[in-house]
Amino acid sequence: MAPTREQQPTAKKTEPIPMLK
Repeated sequence: MAPTREQQPTAKKTEPIPMLK
């Protein structure tokens, strides 16, 4: 997944953005 706008460096590695989910 590409770094969008509300993507954190940590969430990007562990979970695929819990906010968007």
